[in-house]
Amino acid sequence: SSEMTEAHYWLARVLYEEGRLNDSLSSWQKVLEIDPHYPRAQYFHTKVENSIKYGKEAYSHYEAGYNLYEQKLFEEAIYQYRQAVRSNPNFFSAYYWLGRIYYERGNYQEAASNWKEVLRLEPENTKAEYWLKQAEKQLK
Repeated sequence: SSEMTEAHYWLARVLYEEGRLNDSLSSWQKVLEIDPHYPRAQYFHTKVENSIKYGKEAYSHYEAGYNLYEQKLFEEAIYQYRQAVRSNPNFFSAYYWLGRIYYERGNYQEAASNWKEVLRLEPENTKAEYWLKQAEKQLK
């Protein structure tokens, strides 16, 4: 029923805010089982999964960084991505986006060093491999 879905939705949100990530994830799964198209449920489910995987604080900074990047607020995005990797030094996606910002701003040295970090953490990352080659071409 839609009332049951809404109850699980709000329970999942509250559990997330309380830092009870595994319980929150279970509630999001229930929401999606009842109604796979429930508005924003998939977004929050993914957010909780990533908060479990990378740490809630790190993922929060990462998400803020991405939103700022989309708004072309690059300095603020850099700050958020740096906070993400400070919180979780293995958060390769944050290094990837730092590389993108530095590359787009013409700082190829910083871009390359961030993509090298991605490849150290995730050697099979073909996107980082591609962009690292682009940055190295610019440095020649």
